[in-house]
Amino acid sequence: TLGDPASDVGTFTATSTSDDGRQIGWTYSVDPADLRVLGQDEIREQSYLIEAIDDQGDADTQTVTVTLRGINDAVTFTSPAGAGELADVVGGPTDASTAGQLAFDDADLTDLHAVTVVGIAGNDSGVTFQTSIGAEPSDGQGVVDWSASVDGPSLDKLGAGETRKVTYTLEVSDGKGSTD
Repeated sequence: TLGDPASDVGTFTATSTSDDGRQIGWTYSVDPADLRVLGQDEIREQSYLIEAIDDQGDADTQTVTVTLRGINDAVTFTSPAGAGELADVVGGPTDASTAGQLAFDDADLTDLHAVTVVGIAGNDSGVTFQTSIGAEPSDGQGVVDWSASVDGPSLDKLGAGETRKVTYTLEVSDGKGSTD
């Protein structure tokens, strides 16, 4: 059999299936983990050449093509929830800001991801919260960048020792129906 050992996944085997050697059968097997890099409905074809030689030395060949079709692997956040603290600066109407990153996994390297805020808990008056995909998964892991800022006058409304907690719930999606 011929294939491309450098890029083919799985194992292809051709064997004689009859006593006189006139029938050749083949089998193909692949570890599902080797197919995770294929996105939903992404197709990869691998071709193998089977050669039969009779006792007179005459040969004939037949090509067998195996078609592999990807499915949508789930996208999942892999890092713990992020947190940032914004503090008032004594004596001034200074804005405050913080930022961070959250990691996510998606084996489908061809997916284009998006992140959205799907929930806000607490009073977010005066707070600006932004998110973006910082890095698409090139090795299965991507990054969500987030930043938050609050204007000085909103902070000045808090009394000494008083805090205000705002929680943003994020969702990352792969554009193919998988979200986390």
